[in-house]
Amino acid sequence: MYKIEFQSKAEQVITILNEATLRSEIDKELVTYLFISLSDTIVKEFSFLDYLELDEYLDEGNEVPDLGLLFDVINDRVSEIKNLLDREIIKAKISLNEGDYVLFLLNRKRESLAFKPNYEVVKSLYEYYLLEIHSGIIRNKSVLQNHLNQEFSNDSDAMNLFLVYPKVEALTRYENYIFKQVAKYGIETVAQNLHVRMGRAQDLIGQNHIPQINHLNYMKEEIFANESGEYITFDEISDLLKDQNYFKEVLPLSRLEESELIHPDKDFIDKKFTLFLLESFFREKLGLVSDQYGNKIIDVFISSISTPNAAHAFKKHVLIDAQRLISKHLTKLPDFQNLVGILWHLNDHEFTRNASSKFPKILVHYVSTHAYTESTIEQYFKRETPGMKRAKDETQIWFLEKIAQYNAVNQ
Repeated sequence: MYKIEFQSKAEQVITILNEATLRSEIDKELVTYLFISLSDTIVKEFSFLDYLELDEYLDEGNEVPDLGLLFDVINDRVSEIKNLLDREIIKAKISLNEGDYVLFLLNRKRESLAFKPNYEVVKSLYEYYLLEIHSGIIRNKSVLQNHLNQEFSNDSDAMNLFLVYPKVEALTRYENYIFKQVAKYGIETVAQNLHVRMGRAQDLIGQNHIPQINHLNYMKEEIFANESGEYITFDEISDLLKDQNYFKEVLPLSRLEESELIHPDKDFIDKKFTLFLLESFFREKLGLVSDQYGNKIIDVFISSISTPNAAHAFKKHVLIDAQRLISKHLTKLPDFQNLVGILWHLNDHEFTRNASSKFPKILVHYVSTHAYTESTIEQYFKRETPGMKRAKDETQIWFLEKIAQYNAVNQ
């Protein structure tokens, strides 16, 4: 049975050069024409990796006739070659989103580092191409990070978390995204879609881990090693997606749309004071400071009611335990009305916005056993009940004292 092997572009060039040598004594004019035509085809058709492969034939022990001369001819067109290599990169950028483009560039960088150029023109192209790759990686990673800090809405964004954030934080944010998707579509559909997305990411990067990129490491070869396990592997992601029981218990507020949740940087006009006041309320009015894991309750609460990218992300058990603990207090009507009163003071004094539109739905889904209907909470925010008016009046003095305390410390 015949074994058929297809030649690469570089191998075809070597074959042509070897055959031309045999014919040079017979038809020198034909060989000269062939040589010019060959160099022109190389410039137009070769990718960067093709140049590197052809350059390998200049290693010691490989004496390919006229290969050096061919590179001399190519060297005269190096500016044209660089423009064509730029188009190769731009073409990929146009067809890929920022995250996929970074994965593509990382793959090209890794493949390029496997070569050590010999000929000067290839060394020049090598340095130029790596410079373009490095520039593309860090620039698009920055764009990607800004995007994830503002918006986080699909499976591609979820996979891109691992390029931007340290492993533990990225994995936590990834899990929280899965919880929200599972609440809408079920674990089977979500796991299948994420497995497909994971496979595409692995094809693009061409290795078994996704490095977190930062301004210190993007030019280094170390990002392609994962000896200490600081980067997420596709095996770890796959194992997570297979653990369907883990995602059956729904996270607090996972059924709400992102637009219905709080975005602290947008909805808290004075974010620092708002967090100070809510922390004071939890501590002084509810007796809640830290959970059993050492996390500040206010931080976990804000993370629960915020869009996934707006606050620090906590693991599933931390979010669920905090929701149960806070809900235990807020099912008591006076405590609940006091919280609504505090939120009204924050809104009235222009420390927050959207309190009356977002918090009714948030609170009715956050407080355990749905102790209050959404219409009842909306009435509280509109001060249509005597009890709510009384709670707002009773918390006003405390609220003003907190403003004075805050200003005294921060002036």
